[in-house]
Amino acid sequence: ELEEGVEEMEKQREARNTARRRREDIERLPDNNILLFGHWFRKRDKQGPPELEDLRAFVMDRKAYWGDEIALRVFADRFKVVVCVVLQAEERLQVIFPPSGGATALFYLVLTHRGRVPHYRAISVADRHVLPMDDRSNTGPLSETYITPGMVSRLREDCPIGWDCHLSEPALSFFTSQNNAEISTLRHPVVRNSYTLKEVTNQNVIQALRNSGSAMDSYAIGGFPEGTGFVERIVCSRAEPNNPSFTISKTPGDGDCLFYAMIDVATEAHRDSLLPVPEELQDAMGEEGKLTVERLRQLVSESLTDTELAFFKAANNFI
Repeated sequence: ELEEGVEEMEKQREARNTARRRREDIERLPDNNILLFGHWFRKRDKQGPPELEDLRAFVMDRKAYWGDEIALRVFADRFKVVVCVVLQAEERLQVIFPPSGGATALFYLVLTHRGRVPHYRAISVADRHVLPMDDRSNTGPLSETYITPGMVSRLREDCPIGWDCHLSEPALSFFTSQNNAEISTLRHPVVRNSYTLKEVTNQNVIQALRNSGSAMDSYAIGGFPEGTGFVERIVCSRAEPNNPSFTISKTPGDGDCLFYAMIDVATEAHRDSLLPVPEELQDAMGEEGKLTVERLRQLVSESLTDTELAFFKAANNFI
């Protein structure tokens, strides 16, 4: 019975292996949830244009919807956290603020790609995912610092706008109190293979990649000691000698990867009372403080409005 159960679980996992399916399906190589919604809806053979219930069903479909910036905005707003996305291929930072403001903490994610398919993984800083912007919570039990002045400088360099109006007053006071000296990243342009993300220097190989559509114009950050991990190069200032340790979580390479990363945040927020946990999730977490991917998808699905529907319809030429 145990072997049969394991075999059935593997079959279910394979059936929803979005990463493999999108690599094999040439029509889906431009991994864009907006366009995938059109593909998904037309396969359902429904009459008339899509309605809001269809978009919500799409988000709940683990074989179709891949967590994206819509989901990130929902999580940022409901947990009151600034999501800092580390773009590995481009070696730069992107931030998603809670639309209604009031952020009290930071949370780092890595966005990489497996063949053109986006893949999110959570980052823990000195063994913590949630980084409160608060002097009292910024030092760990071993005197480690979670948010350093160099990290703040890098955030301000790549993402200079939005902090003043999206942070809570205490968080903004903490953020601006850090040493915000201007830094100049040693960033230079490079060409990468879009499948492996490796830098390519041979001009003949670069031309071949461009001809096949597999070349990615990007950047690389220098100035760090040899062997420094890519997260530290992107997140930290090279001028700071004591940068924290970063650990990248392992998440499945399918459409659930972002939701698994957010489970790390929700679990830690619930356990340590670091962030407000949305009321809709408190009952679902129970005493053990655990969430499911389906419940987080439901949180995103229920947040969708006619505004998002209009955008999806226009992009797919639905009348």
